[in-house]
Amino acid sequence: MTGTTHSSEGLDIRRRKLLYHAWHRGMRETDLIVGRFADRTIDQLTEAELTEFERLIEVADRDLLAWVTGEVAVPADYDGPLLYDLPGSSLADYIRTLRRLLALDVETVHAGHDPSFGRERLREIARTYLERWA
Repeated sequence: MTGTTHSSEGLDIRRRKLLYHAWHRGMRETDLIVGRFADRTIDQLTEAELTEFERLIEVADRDLLAWVTGEVAVPADYDGPLLYDLPGSSLADYIRTLRRLLALDVETVHAGHDPSFGRERLREIARTYLERWA
């Protein structure tokens, strides 16, 4: 799909490639989300943000869509400002969720494929992310 409103004229090769791939992911929904983001930001992204965007572009469509819609939690290694700038993402919802995690009265947290941990580690994780985003 191509729906870009941004011309690649004047962009360096790295940005041109990213703009193209943002609009040609495969799933229409993610083309629209990632493509619109690229149209809006490709000129202003820093080198570090370009690197992060390149990494994000490689995420499977279904995974990315699940993260943006909140169906699945964003993995910590992708959790960053770039993801929260995507259309449909909600940093406010994420912050509310972190605050709810602080209030949970749990003894053990079973973290998917990772080892389980206790209440204090859960609170430590939530506080760390709140300090970053709130």
